[in-house]
Amino acid sequence: MIEIGITRLVVIKTKDKRTGKLVPKKGADGKPEQKLKEASVWRVTRNTLGGHFGCDHNRKLVVGFMSVDQIVFRPQGTRQVLRLNVTDAYRIAIQRKANLVVLERARAKKIVRANRLASARIARADRRLREEARRDTD
Repeated sequence: MIEIGITRLVVIKTKDKRTGKLVPKKGADGKPEQKLKEASVWRVTRNTLGGHFGCDHNRKLVVGFMSVDQIVFRPQGTRQVLRLNVTDAYRIAIQRKANLVVLERARAKKIVRANRLASARIARADRRLREEARRDTD
């Protein structure tokens, strides 16, 4: 994946042999060396997860876009990580869109069928009433 615009300037640090701590690496001019590094993008959702998510309900979802074409999901405050390739996410979105179209068609058919059955029921009741009225007059 090509990162667009998300880079940050970081100081290069090395481990000090005497103390074992990370210290900035000095350049030729005596200033700390810096380099541009691609940064992963992390965002937190506005809404919380619903009750269908078990122990993670009422937690916000943290979403990360990693540099290897992956989307990372995790409930806020936990270490549970779910990784998903971007192409798989696109495939899931297309399948969901197709399923919604099929569902809408099924709902429309159900409404048409209900209307047809209701009108047939009314027609049968009218026919029954006419036959009873004809019997009563004879």
